Amino acid sequence: MKHGMTFRKLSRTSSHRMLMLRNLVSSLIEHGQIKTTVAKAKETARLAEKVWGSTFGKQGDIGARRQAEAFLLKHNITMPALFGELAERFRDRPGGYTRIHRFGNRFGDNAPHTIIELVDGPHDIKFELTARAVGREWVEHYLVNGEFKNDTVNVDDPSGRGILRPITEVNLQKVLKYRSEGDQRRFFMRATLWATRIISEPIMHKGLRRKIPWTPRKDEDEYDKPLTPERKKHLAKRALTFEGRRQGAGERLVGTPIDKSTSTLGIASGALGRRGLPPKSRFWEAGWKKLPAGAGPPTLQE
Repeated sequence: MKHGMTFRKLSRTSSHRMLMLRNLVSSLIEHGQIKTTVAKAKETARLAEKVWGSTFGKQGDIGARRQAEAFLLKHNITMPALFGELAERFRDRPGGYTRIHRFGNRFGDNAPHTIIELVDGPHDIKFELTARAVGREWVEHYLVNGEFKNDTVNVDDPSGRGILRPITEVNLQKVLKYRSEGDQRRFFMRATLWATRIISEPIMHKGLRRKIPWTPRKDEDEYDKPLTPERKKHLAKRALTFEGRRQGAGERLVGTPIDKSTSTLGIASGALGRRGLPPKSRFWEAGWKKLPAGAGPPTLQE
């Protein structure tokens, strides 16, 4: 029988662990987003859910304030935020007040890194990423049909729902379910701006950086000179003219799908490293593979 599986010990004593989690929850209330490891983020989310759940987060009476004051740190910052802005934000939400995003590995000890945030905040990561996904899929739809319009698609409109992928529709419902009308307008404005950027960026920068062939004009002195070897070298040096935007190392172009072999995290995790050959069975390669079709391995009777 397994014992001690109720929660993660985090390699600390009971008092040290609880003080660390109280500090993480207080920092989460203060900043809205914090970076930490996966194990700490999951334990912080458990306590943060209890803060706004069935305990003292939504009650607001004197008993709830005393419990919150005994648990949280930095009372001059966390108490007004908990019973003011956050209480108003999570008034209609029954649960799911936090969200954890994987953020690669931490520099130094290579520990799994995450970003834990309070949902429906002004800097919600999923809000921005879902808006970009909606804008990109609008561009794909309108480019196939030969046009692009800077309009908005209503969530409840059946004609607009067919444009998005099923996973994007699910994320759209999650992001906008408890948002206000102003946040919904801001969401579609962000999606439209991202779609416009996808369309206009290649036109403004004239594509990626590339060489342009150079030819001398008739009014230049070198136009009538003979093509000697020295002059060919000189013209080759002058022909190094570039056009377009320079792509940075590890940069992903706007609107392109994520490729693990070319992303920054993929390269850091060894996506371009040497890969071994798949294992082979020496018995199969030695004899059984050479048998005729329908024949199997030799039996004891043979």
